[in-house]
Amino acid sequence: MKRMGKSYRLIVLRQWQLYAIVRPKPDRQLPTQIRHPTTLEHAHSARQSTPARSAIAPCLHPWHKRAMTTPHMIIDALLIGKPVPFRGEDYSAIAKQPTRDPVRIGWAGFEGDQVADTVHHGGWDKAIHLYPQDHYGWWRDRKPGQPLLEAPGAFGENIASRGMTEADICLGDRFSLGSAVVEVSHGRQPCWKLDHRFAARDVMATIVKTARSGLYFRVIREGEAQAGTRMDLLDRPLADWPIARVFHLLIGGGHKADPAAVRTLADMPVLAEAWRDRARKLAG
Repeated sequence: MKRMGKSYRLIVLRQWQLYAIVRPKPDRQLPTQIRHPTTLEHAHSARQSTPARSAIAPCLHPWHKRAMTTPHMIIDALLIGKPVPFRGEDYSAIAKQPTRDPVRIGWAGFEGDQVADTVHHGGWDKAIHLYPQDHYGWWRDRKPGQPLLEAPGAFGENIASRGMTEADICLGDRFSLGSAVVEVSHGRQPCWKLDHRFAARDVMATIVKTARSGLYFRVIREGEAQAGTRMDLLDRPLADWPIARVFHLLIGGGHKADPAAVRTLADMPVLAEAWRDRARKLAG
């Protein structure tokens, strides 16, 4: 073997020194996740205390470890509505309007927001409806010229957010919402009112097929929020259960392929009561 010349060894040495300077440092270990009560049985005690801001477990998406930032959403708009004539004798509050003022958040949701159908809307598990604005571009491609998609509120949401979707948000996730804390209870099951609102026959069916459903929060701590701020992820107890998966299993027909998962959902106290009942029926 030939010996390397002096100049060649010098080049190799300098390249190694340069690599030693610029090579990336290994990801630092994230702290252990702090759990908060996530069941309805613990809800009343949770109301009496302020959940500490927790670190997020390393089971989150890989981009979280790269960026070393808290997963969050940006609030583009907060919306409230009141029941108005919708179709025939039916009333609806789906046509919510954005407000620039701070919104008070109570156990039943946004102050000033109302529902027409108290059987299927509102209540503890459906206090606040979020729909990701991340989907709006996708919908505009399929519904060109639809004026509803030019501004937040097309799907009757209370929170128009961007940054995370049903594929990123998990059942039981807790988020800050201004000074309030909210918890993901389940996805939003679409109904005929979306088809009527869009003057189309395929909106509800498209949501069922794609799981672009939006989701509901229950309120864990009352507070106040305003548009233009962040919703930070505070706790993630169920990283294996993104809302898109739960929706597919219970609404999108996936229960036949994974009955064991459906049985697991039927016994999850953090899942909205209506969807637990549905899981029990689907599980047989």
